[in-house]
Amino acid sequence: MSAATVRSYVRQGLVFPERRPHQGCVFANRY
Repeated sequence: MSAATVRSYVRQGLVFPERRPHQGCVFANRY
């Protein structure tokens, strides 16, 4: 899973809810 793919999911709110945008950033940075 590429970082760009994860970031796109985070933006759409599929990975993490909009309530925790910082969690999405951490997840994208890890992968």
